[in-house]
Amino acid sequence: MLEGALREFWEETGYEGSLTITGEIRLEDFKSITYRVTVPREFIPRLNFEHASWTWVGRPIPIEALHPGVVGAQLAWEQE
Repeated sequence: MLEGALREFWEETGYEGSLTITGEIRLEDFKSITYRVTVPREFIPRLNFEHASWTWVGRPIPIEALHPGVVGAQLAWEQE
């Protein structure tokens, strides 16, 4: 699972630098696994055909900006 998630991250953002996996949430009701990664500094993504735009957001992350599976993961991380 993790290898596929990292491949998707690299393919969809064009990011080529180092990263650190800082969290993993498995949501049963959504049947998904969400990984959280940190990168040393902001970068300008090179989006592929799957995306139309991007933005850097601070904390707390605005819930309306997230995919439903990520909302559940974010809420779980905030409870840690």
